[in-house]
Formats: sequence, C-alpha cells, structure tokens
Amino acid sequence: MRLFALSLVKDRLDFYQRILKGEHIRNIEDAEGKKMNDSYLSKKLDALYPGFKMLYNKISGFVHFSKECIDFNNDKIETEDSFLMYIRLSETTEIPIREKVDYAFNMFMTGKELSKLLNGYKLSMAGFMKGTN
Repeated sequence: MRLFALSLVKDRLDFYQRILKGEHIRNIEDAEGKKMNDSYLSKKLDALYPGFKMLYNKISGFVHFSKECIDFNNDKIETEDSFLMYIRLSETTEIPIREKVDYAFNMFMTGKELSKLLNGYKLSMAGFMKGTN
C-alpha cells in the first residue's frame, strides 16, 4: 500500500527523498492534499480493486495487535467469581485448517493485486531513476 502512495503524489522525486530522510508516509499528502495513512491508502486501493479493504482489514489484524491477534493467542478461564486470560504465542499446528486456508487465500489475493501495481512501477521507476542521475 505504501508503495502505491508513490502513484498518488504530485512530485515523485520529492516523495522519494522524504522517505529516504525517514519521513513517514502517513505524514505526506497526496496530490489532493490528503494525508496518506493506511486507512486512506486502503480506501484508495479498494476503489481500484473492490474487496481490497476487506482483505487488508482481515490480514492486518494478524500483523498488528488486534482482536484477531488476541483471539488467536489467548486462553480464557472463567469461573463464577473470576476471569483469567493467558496470552501466549501459538503454534501454527493449533490453527484450524479452515483458518489456515482462509488466511493463505487472503494473503495470496492481496499479493496478487499488489503485484499488478508493482509491475506497473517497473517502467515508470526505471525512467524516474535515470532522470535523477
């Protein structure tokens, strides 16, 4: 998604230089003056690839500390007067096969769509880099 942000700015060279200096993409504005945080970028990609935002939300939940992460990595023990929760690192063998397939399919679809975008950058970036030398 963040590489996609390159296609949304007025000045790609400025964008590239700001990233090299360590600036976060979320603090950089696109050509419309909108800050390019992950939520905004996922909405823009969803307009190009309907369903992308749903995939992004589902998959990012396993990367960032979230409900998906907590649900997967905890054990709950409830009694009449107490509630205990143990957070642990889970083994992939503990994941039901249907969840493995769902996760793998979503990662594949996300990668497939992002690959289309990256292939489009090959030629434009080659010309862009030649112009900076």
